[in-house]
Amino acid sequence: MPTFKKVEVVDARQFTGGVDQGMQLVMWIEGYGYEGWWSEENKDIQWEEQIRVGPTNGRKRSAYIGDWIVHHQDGEFSVMRPQELKEQYEQV
Repeated sequence: MPTFKKVEVVDARQFTGGVDQGMQLVMWIEGYGYEGWWSEENKDIQWEEQIRVGPTNGRKRSAYIGDWIVHHQDGEFSVMRPQELKEQYEQV
């Protein structure tokens, strides 16, 4: 039985943390009409530094330090853990 592999070129950016990189990623996300929101760590309430990404009126996903924010060819964004990205895509 033949098997097939989906080929898709995506723009993936890793969240490494910090206000500068966080705000750059938010501007990139918002440039495509999505909502992006960066939040710093708050140990008092056990809140990790993160970026929230999603459609304006839809479900938001959180990217934590080390995660990848992926912009797909169809215009959608997703958040992937490093291992997921490595398993599904090959860097070009």
